Parts: sequence; structure tokens; C-alpha cells
Amino acid sequence: LRVLNLDCNALTTLPNEISELKCLECLTVSCNRLQTLPLSYKKLTRLSSLHLASNCFQAFPLVICQFEALTFLDLSCN
Repeated sequence: LRVLNLDCNALTTLPNEISELKCLECLTVSCNRLQTLPLSYKKLTRLSSLHLASNCFQAFPLVICQFEALTFLDLSCN
């Protein structure tokens, strides 16, 4: 799986199991109620696009710093 879109689902947390998707390149979880990202997501070494807009983040999720392949990040409207 390379692309996972979980937009607009009123999610408050994300499952740790997503971190096992080793080929994941694009994760879209905009328009939910997320406040954090699991630390296990540091395993997503191929993640290049991360869409986190319109959630409830009050601080920058530090696990994002582990995404070495990341070229696009949207944290707008948090």
C-alpha cells in the first residue's frame, strides 16, 4: 500500500498498525480530531507526503522529524 486516505472520519487517534505499512508514501488524515501521531510512525521511512490539516494539533508532532523522505507537509488549520 502506497497511499492511505483517512480524511473526514472524526478520528481521535491513529492505529499503531499503520507503521507496519513499509511502502507507504502518502498519508492523508485531514479533517479529523487528531492531537498526536504515534511514535511508532518513525518506521514509515518512505513517507514523502503527509496531510494533517484541520485536526486538533496544539504542538508540532516531533515524530515528523524522523521522516527523512518527507517532501510535503500540510499542518494548516490546527
